[in-house]
Amino acid sequence: MERTVIEKNSRESVVVSETEYKGNKYVDVRVFYKDTDGSLKPTRKGVSVRPEKVAELVAALSAFVDDSVPVVPSSVSVDDSVELVS
Repeated sequence: MERTVIEKNSRESVVVSETEYKGNKYVDVRVFYKDTDGSLKPTRKGVSVRPEKVAELVAALSAFVDDSVPVVPSSVSVDDSVELVS
């Protein structure tokens, strides 16, 4: 499954991933924390939306973006399986 990790601070990251629950597919945007061994563990902070609602979520988030902010900041690490489209 595809997964994008955006470092929030030294202890937390925001992870965007595809998930499946009870046979339904979702796009999950969740805060993860770094465990004592350095691995990322999910928190309860986040949201899961149906794939058909992603465009609506992106549009809502885009309303808060200033034109001076790059679309994909350098702090974003993307798995090889993810294709970025600008």
